[in-house]
Amino acid sequence: MKSKTTQPLVSILTPYYNLGDLLIETVQSVLAQTYQNWELVVVDDCSPVCPAEAVLANFNDTRIKIFRHDQNLGNAAARNTAALHSNGQLLLPLDSDDLLAANYIAATLEVMLENEASAVHTDVQVFGMHNFVYKPSANLADIISGHYPHNTLLLKREVYDAVGGYKNIKAIVDTEFWISILEIGTKFAYLPEPLYFYRRHAASWSQNCQSLDAEFLKVLLLHLDSTKKHLPRMLEGMIRNTNSLNHASRPRDSRLESYEQLHGEFHSLLQRCEALEKKAHAAEQILASVPKSSRQLAYVALKKLGLRTNS
Repeated sequence: MKSKTTQPLVSILTPYYNLGDLLIETVQSVLAQTYQNWELVVVDDCSPVCPAEAVLANFNDTRIKIFRHDQNLGNAAARNTAALHSNGQLLLPLDSDDLLAANYIAATLEVMLENEASAVHTDVQVFGMHNFVYKPSANLADIISGHYPHNTLLLKREVYDAVGGYKNIKAIVDTEFWISILEIGTKFAYLPEPLYFYRRHAASWSQNCQSLDAEFLKVLLLHLDSTKKHLPRMLEGMIRNTNSLNHASRPRDSRLESYEQLHGEFHSLLQRCEALEKKAHAAEQILASVPKSSRQLAYVALKKLGLRTNS
């Protein structure tokens, strides 16, 4: 491995609120990285108990920096504050209840350089209340249709700056961020290994599916052009997801019927729109030919009257 001075600095952005014991585990996973040129910027979002400074008092590593909000501003604001106080060419968001595999930074940086990419993501090992490997997607159509990305990726600071950082929304901040950076054409690379460990626990937003769905729809409203482009696929995904929840012995879910009806109406309108566009195009061609036809008729008439010669 190259010397530390020739390696790009990676700034790890960690928002924190009240999860003291879990924050210690998160920091330990950062200290265990095989890639050592990093800084960890922890932003305490005004925790009423277990302030980050007290929780991390025994970590005597100058690469760990701690800041605190005077009031609770939310996860997105804390990440943006961390980015503001960071110095790295590369950014890596990491929540205070999650973990990194020891080779996360080294492996993703290698893939980034090999592929000349501006962002890299990996598979996710979900643990805690549930245990499985999740495979995020950096395809915009997948995300719009409900295949949520995850919160950790290695990305160039210029990408973060180009979209103005994280939007200050209530939930699924990461989904909105990924949509934003994909819309500007960010080149992603993918490492199919579960190097990021996402903890599912009672306080996780992901435990409240109904709230997540509502917040996801709000995010789609912020990206109407992308949403309209991928609307048919999004509706098909909703139909499949709803259908999978319906057992054969249960009554047919009214939401499924609504989705199917909306999907059918959309395609019907799409067909009508295409037909109208064809008619409009044909009319334009006819109108475009009128001046030429008029000139030809005038020429013939003048010639017949002897007012026009061949010269």
